[in-house]
Amino acid sequence: MGSTTWKPPPTGWWKVNTEAAIAERHVGLGMIVRDNIGDVLMSGGKKLDVAIQVLEEEVRATLFGLRYAYDAGFRQVELETDCLNLVTLLTKKSNENSTSQMVVKDIFVVVNLFEACIFKFPKRLCNMTTYSLAKDSLMFDEVLIWMEECPHRHCSYCR
Repeated sequence: MGSTTWKPPPTGWWKVNTEAAIAERHVGLGMIVRDNIGDVLMSGGKKLDVAIQVLEEEVRATLFGLRYAYDAGFRQVELETDCLNLVTLLTKKSNENSTSQMVVKDIFVVVNLFEACIFKFPKRLCNMTTYSLAKDSLMFDEVLIWMEECPHRHCSYCR
């Protein structure tokens, strides 16, 4: 099953953690990109003004993280999300009859741009910093991206 501690990617790879948080009719998306020693290279957040299902929140957070990671030049990534249903959809390339499936197809389009992209399922505990960033994103009025830092106070010790 999922890992219980955050693990760095291999040398030459980058780890993209994504997460979503919901509050009433808003969804906060968060993403953090780290290198093989755990240093934050990029982080970001975005608020969506929609009410959607949990799986679709996570799918949109993953698409958000992958798009920005690609745009920043990261080409070999491990994508981690604590949504097991999403990891199953992405690794088995299975289909389901849902609105989430349309966004999953968009993820595959972006994934094909990378040299390599693998999907992993960590326990929620490993993704708490990204979850906190997603929660904070509920207050954002625009997409915010930070290079080589994360605005969340736990980044320095909670990977």
